[in-house]
Amino acid sequence: MQLSAFNDQILGIDVPVDPTTGIVDLLTREQILALVNGEIDETKILPSAGITYRPIEGLTLRAAFSQTVARPSFREVGYYVTVEPGTDEQTVGNPQLGISEVESYDARVEYVFGDLGDLVAFSAFYKVIDDPIESTFVRNPLNRETGAQGLFRTFFNNPNTARLWGIEVEARKSLDFLEWLGLDFPGAEILESFSIGGNYSYIEASVARSPFEVARVQNFFSVAPGDRAGYNGLKRERRLFGQPEWIANADITFDREEWGTSITLAVFAISDVLDTAGAAGVSQDLTTVNEYILDRYLDSYYQLDLVASQEIWKGLTLKMSVKNLTDTARRRIFDPEQTSSKIVDRTRRSGRDWSFSVGYKVDF
Repeated sequence: MQLSAFNDQILGIDVPVDPTTGIVDLLTREQILALVNGEIDETKILPSAGITYRPIEGLTLRAAFSQTVARPSFREVGYYVTVEPGTDEQTVGNPQLGISEVESYDARVEYVFGDLGDLVAFSAFYKVIDDPIESTFVRNPLNRETGAQGLFRTFFNNPNTARLWGIEVEARKSLDFLEWLGLDFPGAEILESFSIGGNYSYIEASVARSPFEVARVQNFFSVAPGDRAGYNGLKRERRLFGQPEWIANADITFDREEWGTSITLAVFAISDVLDTAGAAGVSQDLTTVNEYILDRYLDSYYQLDLVASQEIWKGLTLKMSVKNLTDTARRRIFDPEQTSSKIVDRTRRSGRDWSFSVGYKVDF
């Protein structure tokens, strides 16, 4: 008796199935090549419209509507195996991925003031995504391991519709206002070369779990499909793959044109992000659900970056940048809502990224 879904059902792959046994028929070479050589060849009409209104000087109101598509990346669609650094986790692309249709509504209120382009802005957005591309685990039929070792990570089009809305606040201000306060001291005019800014976005992005996610969890807990009195610990909706709950940026910048000097110190922070939807480890013949793997998230994270440039001769500029000055570690955790405490699956440091460049600009 089959207790779970076959891989082709989870991944949306259309293969010939024997109606009597429910098992995939023997595939010809041409059919196999058609499955592993995916192709997206579609013509779409994607309307968009926008309106901008400036009621007073410096104040701008914007609204927009658009229909777009999200295409799978090469890693998501490429049928080849890669291994996650530091682990034995295998990832395989899904050549049968389709595009996701996206409908977006956006609005923004923006006010620019002062001689140096100070800014205050508020934005709101709402998106509807059909067949979003997400990540999950499936059974490797060539691996006889019964647990997580027999799984590989791949990608699928969730047949449910995802809905995403959010708000963003943004501001930037030069420090010349200290002069307005009457703070007169030697070198006070240099304050206009400093500015501080930042933005914060809150995002609510959710999607219903695919039918196969729900079925495998029920089977792991020995709950028959449709049994309302059975296991109800798993919410039917979860976070949309790859979407954080919030993102924040802040920076302080020194920019002195007559010196040819520009220095920016910036901090970036992001909340937990769904990395892989939960799945079950099943036997090769799909008769036994051996193990349930919880949703995995990339833990909240921050990093500090420094970018500096100096004109050393007319048109000749030296630039340096250091990313992740704090060498902050990024952890992968299991869904905190499904565990009694934060359980870390793995920790990884990407290190500091140093870069130096020299540029020369000629004006004609």
